[in-house]
Amino acid sequence: MDIVYKKISDLAEYPNNPRVNDEAVEKVKRSIEEFGFKVPMVVDSKGVIIAGHTRLKASKELGLDEVPCIIADDLTEAQAKAFRLADNKTNEFARWDYDMLSKELKDLNMEDFSMSDFGFVDFTIDFEPFDGDGDGGGSQIGNGTKLRIVIGACILDLEDIPSEIYMKTKELDKEHVREVMTDLLTKGELF
Repeated sequence: MDIVYKKISDLAEYPNNPRVNDEAVEKVKRSIEEFGFKVPMVVDSKGVIIAGHTRLKASKELGLDEVPCIIADDLTEAQAKAFRLADNKTNEFARWDYDMLSKELKDLNMEDFSMSDFGFVDFTIDFEPFDGDGDGGGSQIGNGTKLRIVIGACILDLEDIPSEIYMKTKELDKEHVREVMTDLLTKGELF
């Protein structure tokens, strides 16, 4: 398998690409700027993208003239279509080990390397009831009148006079909540 450099002007997006990737372009641009172009695009013999539509958009925005490509001229048209879908779908089956991820992010933070440009936000989740008065530290009381959710530097205080939210959330699997919150934060859908 050879990597060849192709002019961006010689490449074309697959017109039926079902993946909506505009929101990922900035993150990919930042990745290319920080690390270089480390993952080649996969194209057919005519220069039509099989895998790498987001990288192509990012490269255009960065003003690159050429990009590394793998020419997959061994695939039939049907195989190229199937690979386009499989390449995007298979990553959905992976999940994060949040303990290991947290350790890696902390290690990088110690090296003054922020991963926030790539969608990683360090946060803690606190489903503790508090009275909402006084020192700002969240004095603990039996039922609570508010619910405090801490995400990084953001503190969300929700009114919960009858403690319904707290009673529901204290029973949740916090790891599942962390996965959902991380996904929302990574996609930029929370704030």
